[in-house]
Parts: sequence; structure tokens; C-alpha cells
Amino acid sequence: MNNVTVNLKKDNVVISINDHHAPVTWTSTSGTSSDIKDKMKLAAFNTNGHRYKIYYTNSEFNLDTDVNLNSNSTDAFNNVGLANEKFTILNGRTVSSIDGTGLAMGSLATATDNTTNQYINKGIVNITGGNFATKGSPALSIAYGTINNENEIIVDSGIGAYGINGSSLHNNTNGKISITTEGAGLAAFASAKNSLLPYETDKKINDGTINVAGDKSIGIYAETNEVASHSGVPYPLNSRQGLIKNNNKIVMTGDKAVGILSKGNTVELNGTGSSDITVGTNGIGVYAENSSTTLLSDYGFEVKDNGTGIFLKNSFLIPSGKTVEIKYTGSTTGTGVGLFYNAGGTNTTDVKLVNAVNSTGGVVGLYASNGGVLTNNASVSGDNGYGIIIEGTDIVNNGTVTLNNPIPGNKSSVGLYTRGINDITNTGDITVGGKSVGIYGKSNINNTGNIKVGDSGTGIYSENGNVNLTAGSITVGNQ
Repeated sequence: MNNVTVNLKKDNVVISINDHHAPVTWTSTSGTSSDIKDKMKLAAFNTNGHRYKIYYTNSEFNLDTDVNLNSNSTDAFNNVGLANEKFTILNGRTVSSIDGTGLAMGSLATATDNTTNQYINKGIVNITGGNFATKGSPALSIAYGTINNENEIIVDSGIGAYGINGSSLHNNTNGKISITTEGAGLAAFASAKNSLLPYETDKKINDGTINVAGDKSIGIYAETNEVASHSGVPYPLNSRQGLIKNNNKIVMTGDKAVGILSKGNTVELNGTGSSDITVGTNGIGVYAENSSTTLLSDYGFEVKDNGTGIFLKNSFLIPSGKTVEIKYTGSTTGTGVGLFYNAGGTNTTDVKLVNAVNSTGGVVGLYASNGGVLTNNASVSGDNGYGIIIEGTDIVNNGTVTLNNPIPGNKSSVGLYTRGINDITNTGDITVGGKSVGIYGKSNINNTGNIKVGDSGTGIYSENGNVNLTAGSITVGNQ
């Protein structure tokens, strides 16, 4: 072909398709006109300003040069098409754009598992100029594949790593994902719309750090496209649903941001026991809908005003014998909640309250609303605050509540408290400090448990309903 001259007349002419090729290392001279001319042994290769395509499939591709992904960039790498490749961004290399363009790779119909289609980032991916609200703007995007971040992904408005249809996303131990304006650290959808497909590979795992700014942003987002109701049956999820596992830190700084948002997944939490997920004002550490959550260790949430550690909607906290710490670090008048049960449920998880700023608003261990019955079989403890608050939900407390002192500002700590006309049944032990209240109700109160209050405290206070004391004891300090 030494006498052949190629002149491109239009964009996207396919120059070569390299299937099951030898591993490729892409450098600054790869894919250029002169490189193509030499490899194809042409007399000349003239692009005439047109784009062309070079495809690589079913092998390994190593990126050993910096790449500019801008849509108007003349970088030769932008002529490359990839599928079912093990694509590695080597250490010291940067992939960037300023118009929100990231890397995307799909799988082929011949793929038998998601490990043949893979991004491995050992360098830096820095994508700016995106629009999370309208485009998503992922830095790395994959279908039925795997993303392993071993170094750093930086995005201003967008998603750090995005996967669909049986993809696995892993932010490794040394991995760092930073969303500087708004967006999500990891985001994935599990399967097709009409039925859950048995991929059994949908995983979102964080072993590194995820830092996300922006209101309503999300640290890890995962959703199965069809989420069936649990119908009150505990722990119905199986391997056809996705897995979210957080083994390190997630920090959310915006208003109404969520550390982990799960719809139809199993969630596993493994941490230090304090501030493992941090959220801002009105934030939620873990929002679980039609999901099951397991604590693999004691686990901590740090919240600000109106923040919640775990919000459960038609979901379950699987018994584990571990403790949730809810640390409040907001304003000195605000409040936070450890576990929020929407429409009731059964709590078997101990909650520890930490009012780090001595807020006069008090910290709440358990909060339940919107009907049903909340049954507590665990303990809530702290220096001060509210053990359990219910609103539109009945409460059965078989556990223990211990609040040693009144809330700062000379406000009463309360063991069990109802904001509505709901029944309270207590068979457990409630201990509160001076000037505090064991049970505060507005409807029927049935007590067979033991209540102990400090000086100037009240064992049971009822605004309207009946108080039935059929067993147990009430001990009050000096009046």
C-alpha cells in the first residue's frame, strides 16, 4: 500500500477495527495521521479536517498520555471507539475536559461477565463544565462493566462514576472522588425497565473517600428500575438486586444532600463508629427505600440542623448487634435524628446520641411518623435529648432509654414522646435525669416497665388520654 493515498471526504470514516488485539499502549503519537500512515504503510493519510474512527474491542488498552476530551479537541484519542476493553489510565496521566465530556464505554452482546468491560483509573480524571441536572455529565460511564477508581476523579457538576445494567463501581482504598459544585459520587441503575435481570453483579463499593458539594447532591445513588414493595415482609432482597457497601468516609456539604440513596438494594455499612457519613443541613446519611440495611460494625453519622442518620421507607435494618451514633454538629438551637421510620417498623439497632454543640433543640434517637406501629427492641442512650418521638404512629417500647441530664437551656429530656394522638405502650426501662420526663403522651399510655427520673422530674405526663399502670415501677428523685 506504499503507493496508496487516503483522503477523507467526511467524518467518522472507519480506519480500522482491532478485535482481540495485542495489548495497546496509547501515547502522545498514537492515532495521529503520521502514525496511521506508517502502520498502514500508506503513501499519505490526509484527514482534510475530518474525524475518523479506530475501534478496539475485546482486549486491553493502556492510556499513557494526557488526553483532552473536549468536543472540539483535535486530540487523536477522540477518534478511538472502545467496547469490551480493559481500559487503564496509567499513573501520572490526566484525562480532562472543560465542556463536561467524559469517558464512556459499552459492552458487546458477546460479553459473558462485566469484568471484560472495564475502566481502571490510576491517574486523574478531571471533568468540568458539565450539567448534572440536565445531562448527568459522568466522568466515567460504563454499561455491563466495571469501574475501579484507584486514584482521583474530580467533577464540578456531574457524576464521578456511572454504571448501568449489571455494572460494578468501586472506589478503592486510595481512591478519591470529589464533586465540587453538585452531583453524585457513584451512581448506578441495576437492570432493564420491564423486569429485573439476573446479573447478580450490580455493586457500588466505597473503600476510599467521597466528597460531594451542592444542595440535593448524593454520595452513592443506586436504583433498580422496577422496585417491588416488600409488603411488610422483612429482608426479601436477593442477589438479583444491587449491593451498596460503604467502608470509608462520605462527606456531603450541601443542603438536603444524601450520603447513600438506595432504592431496591441491599446496603452494608462498615465504619469507625463515628462520623462515617457526614451531611449538612436537612441532610440524610442513608435513605433506604424498599431496601435492607446491615451494620457490619458500629457506625456513625454526623448531621446538622434537621439532619437524619438513616431514613427507612418500607425498608429494614437487619439485626446485627451494632450501634448507630448520631452526632449533632449544627446550630445551637437545631436538632437531628438517628433513625427515622416512615410508617413504623421494628427497631433492633442501638442508638447513641451525641449533642456535640450543646444544642437546646435536643437530639432524637428514633422518630416515626405516617401511621403504623414502631416497636423498639433496642436501646437509646445519651447525655440528653429525646429517646423516641412519634407522630401519627403508635409506639411499643420493649427496649431501654437512658438520658442522664436535661437538654441544654433547662429543657426536659424525654424518654418517649408523642406529637399526635397516638398510643404509647412501654414494657422497657426508661431512665432520665433531673427536670426531665419519662413518658409524654396525648392519648392512651400503657406502662408495665420501669421508669426512673431525677430531681424535679416527671415519670408519666398525659395531656388527655388514660394512663394504665398494671405492673412495673416509677421512681422519682427529690421534688
